[in-house]
Amino acid sequence: MPGAILAEIADGSLVVLSPEGTVYRGNAGAVAVWRAIEAANDDLDLAAADVAKQYSISVDRVRSDLDHLVAVMSAAGIVRAEP
Repeated sequence: MPGAILAEIADGSLVVLSPEGTVYRGNAGAVAVWRAIEAANDDLDLAAADVAKQYSISVDRVRSDLDHLVAVMSAAGIVRAEP
């Protein structure tokens, strides 16, 4: 989202401030997923595999959580999902 401000705060959570002034907050898991998406150049499958390996959990579980995070952020206008 142009103009959105993202920050990781001291407790490890993610805070996003939209240009309209709405504040969104995600837990440390959201931070891990967000960073993995960035590191994978927006390749969601690669990001899910990275987080799954990092936390020793199933790729399917991570991908489900990742899809949920992207859907919520997309609905809020923070990110734009592209095919």
